[in-house]
Amino acid sequence: MLPHVRRSPGRDSGSLSLPSPEYPAHVSGADSRYAGRPPHEVFRVDFDHQSLFGDQVQTVVERFLIPVRLLVEAFAFVPVHVYLVHVPDDVDSACLDHSPCGTEIVGDNSASVLVDAYVKGIKVDDLETLYKGLIHGTENVHPTVSSTGRLGHEYYNKLGYVPYDVKINENAARTLEYAYNDWCIYQIAKDLGRPQKELDLYAKRAMNYKNLFDKETKLMRGKNKDGNFMAPFSPLKWGDAFTEGNSWHYTWSVFHDPQGLIDLMGGRKEFITMLDSVFAVPPVFDDSYYGQVIHEIREMQIMNMGNYAHGNQPIQHMIYLYNYAGEPWKA
Repeated sequence: MLPHVRRSPGRDSGSLSLPSPEYPAHVSGADSRYAGRPPHEVFRVDFDHQSLFGDQVQTVVERFLIPVRLLVEAFAFVPVHVYLVHVPDDVDSACLDHSPCGTEIVGDNSASVLVDAYVKGIKVDDLETLYKGLIHGTENVHPTVSSTGRLGHEYYNKLGYVPYDVKINENAARTLEYAYNDWCIYQIAKDLGRPQKELDLYAKRAMNYKNLFDKETKLMRGKNKDGNFMAPFSPLKWGDAFTEGNSWHYTWSVFHDPQGLIDLMGGRKEFITMLDSVFAVPPVFDDSYYGQVIHEIREMQIMNMGNYAHGNQPIQHMIYLYNYAGEPWKA
């Protein structure tokens, strides 16, 4: 059954009804079709972009396209959020996901997209059910699509991070994404008036990014199960603890608490120095994790802006932290 979307009176936004398919929809190609599975029902959404949730563009959509369009034309993006809110009648079998099509991009990022829509005025018919689905995603992972739900949640929920040495790839990236997602869940939990113990839990988990901050290098770094940082450590190594990027890129993945990151680095002056360093470090790299130069690395080289990889999603927001830190002209 396809959900129905209706315009709310007197406002340029929409209202979501929760659908009940067994699994999330697939996105097809440039004709902007979404095909449910099963029973493969199809409806058309008029987008200017092709395949919004393919692996190569989903993070751009999640972090940039959807937030901007929600600000300027909220109702136009209601279908995207309908697509994402695939909560079955039996919530216990649900797994909310941002990437049903593959496993390349990590993170339980349906939380950030849906909460962003909610706080910007997109009405959800059943916020309680949405919340239950998001909570379920913090404790489960799809049996075949590891980007659905949270791979490594057992470690993350107990230790406050996904360890480097437990054979879960891109563990630091997962930890940073999960922490941001938990902050997003915390926002809905407050609106729902959830018990204080539950609010405290997600507020605490939102700070889990601090568990990976290495004071010596002032960079995010993979951490072993025993609490020690992984070694040897090269901030130029792509992949491994990170996803299609390196520590210079992912250190800035604290979208919800930039002041906290500034404090960890020793204040605004040190923070700005670290931002500058991204451009000062030559576009050198370690591609040993991949065994080849992936296109994101080559693009960074061609851009020749130090280790800033403007063509790569994990760091594209970094330059705007100059604005927050008080030197906006550098952005």
